[in-house]
Amino acid sequence: MPWLPEIEILKKKLKKEFTGKKILSVEFYKESEYYLQVRLLEYELTNKHILNITRKGKYLKISLEGGNNLIVDLKVTGILRYFSEKLSINSYTPMILEIDNGYLCLQNLSLRYVSSIPTMQLKNNQIFRNLGIDPLSNEYNIEIFYKATNKRIGMLKTNLLDPSYITGLGNYYVDEILFLAKLHPKKEISKLNRLEIEALYLSINKILNESINVGGSSREEFCYLDGSRGRFQNNFNIYDKEGKPCPICRKNIKRIFIGGRGTYICENCQK
Repeated sequence: MPWLPEIEILKKKLKKEFTGKKILSVEFYKESEYYLQVRLLEYELTNKHILNITRKGKYLKISLEGGNNLIVDLKVTGILRYFSEKLSINSYTPMILEIDNGYLCLQNLSLRYVSSIPTMQLKNNQIFRNLGIDPLSNEYNIEIFYKATNKRIGMLKTNLLDPSYITGLGNYYVDEILFLAKLHPKKEISKLNRLEIEALYLSINKILNESINVGGSSREEFCYLDGSRGRFQNNFNIYDKEGKPCPICRKNIKRIFIGGRGTYICENCQK
């Protein structure tokens, strides 16, 4: 399940490996119901050099000579792997880019989440237009966060999972952030005081950077280009620990549901 830390790490790996390289050929899985949506990309991508690789929220953006950008949203299951030998194109591996002496393969993701956007249209494209704060960006600071938070209403966890407020925070990251901030996930966000907003801000920074420092989280199948995996899932304080003692107060961790999502809390520590 790649979220913001994993996409940030993957972006850096892709940038290091492929910037300046040439896409020699492109193949899409023709039996996909979304093949017609992407088939023109075969022409747009082939024989183009990769100028840069960045991200916007959870969206990877591969900028190409000629003014187009390959956009990939890995959702919660997608993987990008790099192999020295070509794999068979199929529903599990629906996109293969031949780059220099290897093959960049998109796996476990529908072609629905692959697109191309001209550079001049990026800013106003519907994919990016409504994205909220990026907590890993250079522009992110407490004042921006404070102003954005003061405009929100509803339960705290529901808001943190909304990409129009903050991009790229998955379920387990939100649980870990709220535990560190000592805030209850059902707390009304509009009732947070300045100190609570600052605690939330610092907790977001700390959890995301701790995850990046250990390679992100590799729950289920997620891995990086070479198959390597992150270790942050081994550092969870509260997520998926129902019935186990809270690491701070030793009271049992509970599991509740918010918006249909399993949510782990310490009712003694989080208010």
